This record gives sequence, structure tokens and C-alpha cells, in this order.
Amino acid sequence: MTFVVTAWSESAGELRELHTWVIRERAIRGRARIVEVETEGDRLGPLADSLQVTLESHEALAALAGMVVRWLDTRPEEVTVRLTRGEREIAVSAREVRSLPSEGVRELTARLTGVLDGDGRRSL
Repeated sequence: MTFVVTAWSESAGELRELHTWVIRERAIRGRARIVEVETEGDRLGPLADSLQVTLESHEALAALAGMVVRWLDTRPEEVTVRLTRGEREIAVSAREVRSLPSEGVRELTARLTGVLDGDGRRSL
């Protein structure tokens, strides 16, 4: 299963920060890479465009979803993360995560996992 993860924020570097968090997770380590695009004009160097994450198990997908939710909860500014797998896509924002009680965080993590899980085991 290959996923594309993008992040939108006013702050530069959020996607790289998310990558740092994601690779801390043992089930994901070595399976996530930053995809860069060349910049135009006066910007120096490539720009982080997305993360590409290749996972082999439902458990690793659940770990990715949980890590994204936990990371969003720590963001001091508004940021939205979009996770895509083929035609399946779901977006979640830091504002949404910060307003949830702990049970809501668990439900959101399960919803993210369910939407992205291609075999339907966790579809909600």
C-alpha cells in the first residue's frame, strides 16, 4: 500500500517536521520519504511537496494514522494534512484534532485508518 501525505500550512517546514515524527514509528521507519519538486524563481533548492509512505500491513497503516493525529495535536498553528491512497482520500486539520476529547481522537484515528484501508477490514 502506497500513500501520499501532503500538509498545508502558513509555516514552512511542516511537512519535514511531520516526516520526522512519522519515521519515529517503528512500523513506518524506512518506509517514508520526502518527495521534492524543483522551485522556480528566486527560491533556493527543492521544495518538500509530499511524503510517500509504503506500508505492508493494516497495523502499519493504523500506526501512520495515529502518528498523523498525534502530530496535528502538537501544532501551534493551523495545518491540514491530506492522506491519499489511489482514489481514497481524507483530510484532517490541527483545529479539528485539538477540539477532540481522547475518545474522539481514537475515533478519528480509526476513521482515517478505515478510509485508507483498501481491504475494507476497518471501513467506517
